[in-house]
Amino acid sequence: MSRFAVETGVIELAELRLDPATVQAYIEGANAGLTRLEFRLLYALAEERGSVLSRRELVERVWGNGARRERAVDDVVHTLRTKIDRRAPRHAFLHTRPRVGYQIEPREKHDDVATAG
Repeated sequence: MSRFAVETGVIELAELRLDPATVQAYIEGANAGLTRLEFRLLYALAEERGSVLSRRELVERVWGNGARRERAVDDVVHTLRTKIDRRAPRHAFLHTRPRVGYQIEPREKHDDVATAG
């Protein structure tokens, strides 16, 4: 189940809840301990749930300019996988589309063996 509360900007995807008012992410109610940068990248993906966003698109949305190396996105996604996907009990959220970009989509962990990368 997913839900987007337009009036508050809160996004819920399975056991993951993103609250832009507090810049916090929660997994089953527990704070995921994200930095502001990590939250911004995760929220950018969540706003486009199911769509694949390229590194360039994520750089523009998160850092606001093309000066940042696109590979910096890979580092942030790697950290997010540790903080989100490994802690979430039932779902993997972050998915790599090789040579295309990243997407967020909750998938049952037993069905998704290719989340790392």
